[in-house]
Amino acid sequence: MQERIIRHGRTVEEALENALRDLEASRDQVEVDVLEEGASGFLGIIGQREATVEVRMKESKEDFVEEFLKTVLKAIDSEAEISIRSDEDAIYVDVDGESLGLIIGRRGDTLNALQYLLNVTAGKRSSDRRSIRLDAGDFRSRRRRELEQMVLRLADRVAKTRRPFHLDPMPPHERKIVHTVLQTDDRVRTESEGMDPKRHIIIHPA
Repeated sequence: MQERIIRHGRTVEEALENALRDLEASRDQVEVDVLEEGASGFLGIIGQREATVEVRMKESKEDFVEEFLKTVLKAIDSEAEISIRSDEDAIYVDVDGESLGLIIGRRGDTLNALQYLLNVTAGKRSSDRRSIRLDAGDFRSRRRRELEQMVLRLADRVAKTRRPFHLDPMPPHERKIVHTVLQTDDRVRTESEGMDPKRHIIIHPA
Protein backbone atom coordinates (compact mmCIF):
# COMPACT_ATOMS: atom_id res chain seq x y z
CA MET A 1 0.00 0.00 0.00
CA GLN A 2 1.28 3.46 -0.88
CA GLU A 3 2.25 5.60 2.10
CA ARG A 4 0.43 8.94 2.13
CA ILE A 5 0.41 11.91 4.47
CA ILE A 6 -1.26 15.33 4.70
CA ARG A 7 0.85 18.33 5.64
CA HIS A 8 0.28 22.07 6.02
CA GLY A 9 2.34 25.19 5.48
CA ARG A 10 2.11 28.90 4.81
CA THR A 11 2.44 28.09 1.10
CA VAL A 12 2.03 24.98 -1.05
CA GLU A 13 5.81 24.81 -1.42
CA GLU A 14 6.30 24.89 2.34
CA ALA A 15 3.62 22.23 2.91
CA LEU A 16 5.28 20.03 0.29
CA GLU A 17 8.71 20.52 1.86
CA ASN A 18 7.26 19.46 5.23
CA ALA A 19 5.81 16.30 3.66
CA LEU A 20 9.02 15.41 1.83
CA ARG A 21 11.02 15.84 5.02
CA ASP A 22 8.70 13.55 6.99
CA LEU A 23 8.64 10.94 4.21
CA GLU A 24 12.40 11.24 3.72
CA ALA A 25 11.72 11.40 -0.01
CA SER A 26 12.62 13.56 -3.00
CA ARG A 27 10.13 15.34 -5.25
CA ASP A 28 10.40 12.77 -8.03
CA GLN A 29 9.48 9.94 -5.63
CA VAL A 30 6.06 11.30 -4.76
CA GLU A 31 2.68 12.29 -6.17
CA VAL A 32 1.09 15.48 -4.84
CA ASP A 33 -2.52 16.66 -4.52
CA VAL A 34 -3.06 20.26 -3.43
CA LEU A 35 -6.06 20.25 -1.08
CA GLU A 36 -5.88 23.94 -0.14
CA GLU A 37 -3.90 26.63 -1.92
CA GLY A 38 -3.70 28.81 1.17
CA ALA A 39 -4.19 32.56 1.43
CA SER A 40 -2.29 35.32 3.16
CA GLY A 41 -5.52 37.18 4.06
CA PHE A 42 -6.14 40.89 4.46
CA LEU A 43 -2.98 42.59 5.77
CA GLY A 44 -1.60 39.12 6.28
CA ILE A 45 -3.92 38.53 9.25
CA ILE A 46 -7.67 38.42 8.48
CA GLY A 47 -8.78 35.38 6.49
CA GLN A 48 -5.36 33.79 6.50
CA ARG A 49 -5.45 30.08 5.55
CA GLU A 50 -2.73 27.47 5.52
CA ALA A 51 -1.91 25.55 2.37
CA THR A 52 -2.61 21.81 2.61
CA VAL A 53 -1.19 19.02 0.45
CA GLU A 54 -1.65 15.28 0.34
CA VAL A 55 1.55 13.51 -0.66
CA ARG A 56 1.83 9.85 -1.68
CA MET A 57 4.91 7.76 -2.30
CA LYS A 58 4.95 6.52 -5.88
CA GLU A 59 4.61 2.78 -6.26
CA SER A 60 7.99 1.29 -7.11
CA LYS A 61 8.37 -1.14 -9.98
CA GLU A 62 9.26 -3.84 -7.46
CA ASP A 63 6.03 -3.18 -5.53
CA PHE A 64 3.97 -3.43 -8.71
CA VAL A 65 5.62 -6.72 -9.70
CA GLU A 66 4.97 -8.23 -6.27
CA GLU A 67 1.29 -7.20 -6.22
CA PHE A 68 0.77 -8.42 -9.81
CA LEU A 69 2.22 -11.85 -9.06
CA LYS A 70 0.33 -12.17 -5.77
CA THR A 71 -2.87 -11.68 -7.77
CA VAL A 72 -1.81 -14.37 -10.25
CA LEU A 73 -0.91 -16.82 -7.48
CA LYS A 74 -4.19 -16.19 -5.69
CA ALA A 75 -6.09 -16.85 -8.93
CA ILE A 76 -4.52 -20.31 -9.25
CA ASP A 77 -4.86 -20.96 -5.50
CA SER A 78 -1.12 -21.22 -4.98
CA GLU A 79 0.80 -20.35 -1.81
CA ALA A 80 4.11 -20.06 -3.63
CA GLU A 81 6.51 -17.42 -2.33
CA ILE A 82 7.88 -14.45 -4.27
CA SER A 83 11.42 -13.16 -3.83
CA ILE A 84 12.69 -10.02 -5.54
CA ARG A 85 16.16 -8.56 -5.90
CA SER A 86 17.31 -5.80 -8.18
CA ASP A 87 20.29 -3.89 -9.47
CA GLU A 88 20.71 -0.91 -11.77
CA ASP A 89 19.96 -3.00 -14.86
CA ALA A 90 17.12 -5.35 -13.97
CA ILE A 91 14.62 -6.62 -11.41
CA TYR A 92 15.03 -10.34 -10.76
CA VAL A 93 11.94 -12.18 -9.55
CA ASP A 94 11.76 -15.80 -8.45
CA VAL A 95 8.62 -17.73 -7.56
CA ASP A 96 9.14 -20.85 -5.47
CA GLY A 97 6.81 -23.34 -3.82
CA GLU A 98 3.78 -25.22 -5.06
CA SER A 99 1.88 -25.14 -8.38
CA LEU A 100 5.02 -24.11 -10.27
CA GLY A 101 3.99 -26.23 -13.25
CA LEU A 102 1.03 -23.94 -13.83
CA ILE A 103 3.29 -20.89 -13.68
CA ILE A 104 6.00 -22.33 -15.92
CA GLY A 105 3.86 -24.02 -18.57
CA ARG A 106 5.10 -26.15 -21.45
CA ARG A 107 8.80 -25.37 -21.99
CA GLY A 108 8.33 -22.15 -20.07
CA ASP A 109 5.60 -20.74 -22.33
CA THR A 110 3.46 -19.46 -19.45
CA LEU A 111 6.49 -18.10 -17.60
CA ASN A 112 7.64 -16.22 -20.72
CA ALA A 113 4.14 -14.84 -21.27
CA LEU A 114 3.96 -13.62 -17.66
CA GLN A 115 7.37 -12.00 -17.95
CA TYR A 116 6.34 -10.24 -21.17
CA LEU A 117 3.08 -9.04 -19.61
CA LEU A 118 4.89 -7.77 -16.52
CA ASN A 119 7.40 -5.80 -18.60
CA VAL A 120 4.72 -4.26 -20.83
CA THR A 121 2.34 -3.37 -18.00
CA ALA A 122 5.00 -2.03 -15.65
CA GLY A 123 6.56 -0.07 -18.50
CA LYS A 124 3.31 1.80 -19.03
CA ARG A 125 3.01 2.67 -15.33
CA SER A 126 6.56 3.70 -14.54
CA SER A 127 9.48 5.65 -15.99
CA ASP A 128 11.78 3.00 -14.50
CA ARG A 129 13.39 1.36 -17.55
CA ARG A 130 14.84 -1.68 -15.79
CA SER A 131 13.75 -4.97 -17.30
CA ILE A 132 11.92 -7.61 -15.27
CA ARG A 133 13.34 -11.13 -15.36
CA LEU A 134 10.95 -13.72 -14.02
CA ASP A 135 11.89 -17.24 -12.95
CA ALA A 136 10.13 -20.05 -11.11
CA GLY A 137 11.84 -22.78 -9.16
CA ASP A 138 15.15 -22.12 -10.95
CA PHE A 139 13.50 -23.18 -14.22
CA ARG A 140 15.57 -20.87 -16.43
CA SER A 141 18.90 -22.25 -15.19
CA ARG A 142 17.70 -25.82 -15.71
CA ARG A 143 16.30 -24.92 -19.13
CA ARG A 144 19.59 -23.27 -20.11
CA ARG A 145 21.55 -26.41 -19.20
CA GLU A 146 19.09 -28.56 -21.15
CA LEU A 147 19.37 -26.30 -24.21
CA GLU A 148 23.16 -26.28 -24.08
CA GLN A 149 23.33 -30.07 -23.90
CA MET A 150 20.72 -30.48 -26.64
CA VAL A 151 22.33 -28.13 -29.16
CA LEU A 152 25.75 -29.69 -28.62
CA ARG A 153 24.28 -33.09 -29.49
CA LEU A 154 22.52 -31.61 -32.51
CA ALA A 155 25.73 -29.93 -33.66
CA ASP A 156 27.45 -33.33 -33.63
CA ARG A 157 24.58 -34.77 -35.64
CA VAL A 158 24.63 -31.99 -38.24
CA ALA A 159 28.41 -32.17 -38.55
CA LYS A 160 28.26 -35.94 -39.18
CA THR A 161 25.24 -36.04 -41.51
CA ARG A 162 25.98 -32.71 -43.24
CA ARG A 163 22.25 -32.03 -43.15
CA PRO A 164 20.72 -28.92 -41.50
CA PHE A 165 18.45 -29.28 -38.48
CA HIS A 166 15.43 -27.04 -37.74
CA LEU A 167 14.82 -26.45 -34.02
CA ASP A 168 11.38 -25.74 -32.60
CA PRO A 169 10.38 -22.06 -32.22
CA MET A 170 11.97 -20.39 -29.19
CA PRO A 171 11.72 -17.03 -27.44
CA PRO A 172 14.55 -14.55 -28.15
CA HIS A 173 16.54 -15.23 -24.97
CA GLU A 174 16.64 -18.98 -25.73
CA ARG A 175 17.68 -18.40 -29.33
CA LYS A 176 20.53 -16.27 -28.00
CA ILE A 177 21.68 -19.19 -25.84
CA VAL A 178 21.78 -21.49 -28.87
CA HIS A 179 23.71 -18.99 -31.00
CA THR A 180 26.18 -18.37 -28.17
CA VAL A 181 26.82 -22.06 -27.46
CA LEU A 182 27.59 -22.84 -31.12
CA GLN A 183 29.36 -19.65 -32.18
CA THR A 184 32.80 -21.18 -31.51
CA ASP A 185 32.00 -24.53 -33.16
CA ASP A 186 33.58 -24.25 -36.61
CA ARG A 187 31.79 -27.40 -37.80
CA VAL A 188 28.39 -25.68 -37.90
CA ARG A 189 26.71 -22.31 -38.21
CA THR A 190 23.34 -21.07 -36.96
CA GLU A 191 20.71 -18.74 -38.36
CA SER A 192 17.28 -17.60 -37.21
CA GLU A 193 14.33 -17.83 -39.56
CA GLY A 194 10.69 -16.74 -39.45
CA MET A 195 8.77 -14.24 -37.34
CA ASP A 196 7.93 -14.40 -33.65
CA PRO A 197 6.34 -16.38 -32.11
CA LYS A 198 7.33 -18.96 -34.75
CA ARG A 199 10.90 -17.73 -35.23
CA HIS A 200 13.30 -20.64 -34.94
CA ILE A 201 16.95 -21.56 -35.41
CA ILE A 202 18.46 -23.70 -38.14
CA ILE A 203 21.77 -25.42 -37.48
CA HIS A 204 23.68 -25.76 -40.78
CA PRO A 205 26.87 -27.65 -41.53
CA ALA A 206 29.71 -25.17 -41.94
